[in-house]
Amino acid sequence: MSRQELYGAFSKDEKAGDLRKARLDLSDILKSHPRDPIAWNDLAYLDFLSHHYKKAQGALAQGLALNPNDHFLLLNKARLFLAEGKNEKARRVLLSMMASRPWPKGFRMILAIADLRTGHRDSARVLFSEILAERPSDKLASIYLSRLSLRHPSLGDFSNG
Repeated sequence: MSRQELYGAFSKDEKAGDLRKARLDLSDILKSHPRDPIAWNDLAYLDFLSHHYKKAQGALAQGLALNPNDHFLLLNKARLFLAEGKNEKARRVLLSMMASRPWPKGFRMILAIADLRTGHRDSARVLFSEILAERPSDKLASIYLSRLSLRHPSLGDFSNG
C-alpha cells in the first residue's frame, strides 16, 4: 500500500472510531516512514484519545525530534499539558510560538485557556474577545468570556477551564 493509501485507511478507521485499527494503520506508516512527524502526531492523538498521556508525550517527542518547530506538534504538546493539568508548561510552549505566523487553528483558544488557568485573566479576556470578534457564534469562547465577566476577583483564579 502507498503512503497515501495508508493515511486514507488511518483516516477512515479513526473517523469510524476503530482506534485499534487506526493504530495498526499508523504502525504500518511508521514502519515505512519512521521520519514522518505527521504520523507521530497522529499516534500521539490516538494515545491522547485513549488517555494514555505518557505514550502521547513520547510520540510527540519523536515528532518534535524530527521537526522541533512544527506548530501542530507544539500545539498538541500544549493541549496534552493542559489535559494533564500542567498549565504553566502548556503556556510556555504556546508563548514560544507567538512570534511565528500563521498560527495553527485553535492556537488562540488554547492560549486563552492556558492564560486563564495560570491567572493571566486579562490576556485570556483579550484573546476570547478577539475570537468572538471574528467568530461571534463560537460557543466555547463565549462561555469562557462570560465566566470571566461573572467571576469576582476576590474569589481567586478560575482554574478548571
